[in-house]
Amino acid sequence: QTFIEAMRSVFDGKFSRTDFKLSPCAESQQFRNLKVWQSDEVCGLFANEAPDGSRAAATRRLAPAARGVHLSPEEWHKMLGAAGDDVVLFDVRNKYETRIGR
Repeated sequence: QTFIEAMRSVFDGKFSRTDFKLSPCAESQQFRNLKVWQSDEVCGLFANEAPDGSRAAATRRLAPAARGVHLSPEEWHKMLGAAGDDVVLFDVRNKYETRIGR
């Protein structure tokens, strides 16, 4: 409860309407050293290329013409197999999407 009150009182009210879910847990399941901070974005997409650090440079570099190519499942597996060990893959599917394989 203390964490929820702290989150609602900082970050310019961004969490004032957030519906926090509370559930009982053992002390060993708690996040003892949890730290939260505000950031403009998780991954700075070329922001430092603009003199003022804005996202204008990122917008230019990520133009629609530079989008990726859709791959069939067979092409995707072939590409992953050929990539070797120097690959980092972030799976951002939610639980439902993971279960149905999409």
